[in-house]
Amino acid sequence: MTATRVVIIVLVVISAAATFYTQILVRQSQVTVPVGTAATVQRLMLFGIPVSVLFSGFFFPLGVLLYWFTSNVWTMGQQLYINKFHPHVPKEAPPAGELGKSLAPKPGQKPVRTDRRVVTPPPETPDGSSAGSAADNPDGATASGGGASGGSSGSAPRSSTPRPGQRPNRQGAGSSSRPGGKRPNQSKKRR
Repeated sequence: MTATRVVIIVLVVISAAATFYTQILVRQSQVTVPVGTAATVQRLMLFGIPVSVLFSGFFFPLGVLLYWFTSNVWTMGQQLYINKFHPHVPKEAPPAGELGKSLAPKPGQKPVRTDRRVVTPPPETPDGSSAGSAADNPDGATASGGGASGGSSGSAPRSSTPRPGQRPNRQGAGSSSRPGGKRPNQSKKRR
């Protein structure tokens, strides 16, 4: 039992020390200095987490302590690597609000919207119908809803390959259509 206790004490002390040193490394790598509540929370984390690891470590099984040890040492190694090889370099940013002021329209100027799409209708043929309505349909149906497709009046018939967001054309011997518009009667609630 003495060897187990020595291992537990060593794991807990190294875990707490690795957590403390990781918090110091995180503070060193910060670009901006925290103020107010963020500074208070960071100060509490600097000392509170290692102390809680140090005292609560003696109440957990050896497997949990081994996990804490490997996790804390690995995290400390990652933070050392980041600070040495990938340090945060503060960018030269314009003063706050300058970018917005440069992008804003002048007072009284109407804003220009560039994201509007213009939809152009298909060109008309000399007889007044649209250019691709009957020629593009392989089964000869017209836009008025006639033909084999059974489309509603005023809409173009479905072709063999549906457009994105359109239901596929279900033609064939096994297809059945629903009766138009009425749902089966539901029993009414009695009072």
